[in-house]
Amino acid sequence: MDGAGRAELVEVCGLMAAAVRAAGPPDWARAVVRAHATGLRGAGHVVYETPGGRVRRPLEDADEAIANLVRLAKGPTPGLDVALRVEPSGGYEASVTPRTARGLSGGVCLLEPGLSRPPEGGSQPGPERDSPAGDPGEAVRLMDAYLAELDRVLGREPSSRTPTPDALLADVERSVGRALPPDLRALYAAGHHDDGFPWRWLPPEEIPGEHGYIAHADLIAHPVLDADPAETVRCVRTHEAWIPFAYDGDGTYLLVDLAPARFGRPGQVVCTGTAIDDGPAYVAESVTALLRRQLGRLRDGAYTLDPDGEYLEFHADLWHQGLQRARRHLVADPATPLVPDARLQDLTVRGVAGFLDLAPLAAAPRLKSLKALCGSTDLAPLAALPLENLDLTADADLAPLAGHPALRSLALATTTPVHLTLLRTLPRLESLDLSRAPVPDLELLPDLPALRSLTLALPQWEELWRRTDRHPRLAVAALHGDPDSATRAAWAATLPSAPATTPLLHHTATLPT
Repeated sequence: MDGAGRAELVEVCGLMAAAVRAAGPPDWARAVVRAHATGLRGAGHVVYETPGGRVRRPLEDADEAIANLVRLAKGPTPGLDVALRVEPSGGYEASVTPRTARGLSGGVCLLEPGLSRPPEGGSQPGPERDSPAGDPGEAVRLMDAYLAELDRVLGREPSSRTPTPDALLADVERSVGRALPPDLRALYAAGHHDDGFPWRWLPPEEIPGEHGYIAHADLIAHPVLDADPAETVRCVRTHEAWIPFAYDGDGTYLLVDLAPARFGRPGQVVCTGTAIDDGPAYVAESVTALLRRQLGRLRDGAYTLDPDGEYLEFHADLWHQGLQRARRHLVADPATPLVPDARLQDLTVRGVAGFLDLAPLAAAPRLKSLKALCGSTDLAPLAALPLENLDLTADADLAPLAGHPALRSLALATTTPVHLTLLRTLPRLESLDLSRAPVPDLELLPDLPALRSLTLALPQWEELWRRTDRHPRLAVAALHGDPDSATRAAWAATLPSAPATTPLLHHTATLPT
């Protein structure tokens, strides 16, 4: 913005300050104005501090200032935000910043598209054994044996493969930014062949494109669970060091993992994709081991030949399905055990009208996510668990959760008052839904150190802005319920932008007496 534009902003801020001082209630001590404008419209509100408490009002008698602000906001940017502090003496301090881009879908407002949450497995240690487990020579021999056995079963001519030029493999590695594991590279060098597998083996030239999609896609919507065996695969939604080499045609991939967790090996095979909604699955310690298993299934006759004799359907859970099922459990009958397996990581309990006893969860030392709908419960058994996600519809004392080191997401529906003083002790709490809970100290929300996503009911949002002029730095704000589109748009307009590193204007002055 040029000098003339800044001069006009100074005039706008002066007009707003004068309107605020003129409309002040008796004995007010200070006023805080929040105003915004896009190239189409603008609005604002003022909160007066008085001996009887904070008084929030629409910004009145400032039509000229808002109209000028709208005019100045026209252009390619999303608009302007104004923060203004006014004293009864006429002194005021104004800050004008660019309004950040935001998207409104239903009752969810995206405030900071570029703000990424800390990766789930980013702090996990790397592998204790940093050498690949695969054997290039054995892998090629296994592939040859597998194709020969497959040809025999299908009664067809021997399969042929065309070797992949080394220059093409080098291009692939440059594109993905990593060297392929020696056994996978040897298989591609010997010749690509995708026939007869439960998955389509990717041609080498397709790997970079699929890798780019997986590395940047948010493939998993649910909490990320640990693989089995534990600590073999990082608990992340996706990773740039996962290189796809096979695809099932429906959004799920086999990949070599070049950044395993503590008990994994570089080059191990993992599975992830849209059909796996609770985290990556461990498949084998190498591509070599995967082929060894596949050949064994074929030789053991663990398949069904289709009536036309053209393809095989393999029996049993070849890759991850059985282990995945063990990670999750639904209890809809009070007589059902809470913990059927020590590998349990994601538990949903519903249909309990009275007290829900969580003591049996001690037998689930890997539990990361709990959704419970009940009359009441005692949360003390959760204190020792690595719980990251808690969605609770019940009356319960939250005191046992104080200082919990792992909790990242909390949704509460309760009649018990929720005190944010306790939630301030949760260092990793990023997502919070209090829309169905009484909260007596909403003004403490900006003090939650890691909060990035907040869901409140409309009266709670309004109460928050009445109580404080500080704003939590949110990437996502959500409005509970089903208000009409006009209400949603008006609510979204009041949400503050992300802090700007360089304001367009910072101005301090005193109104004439």
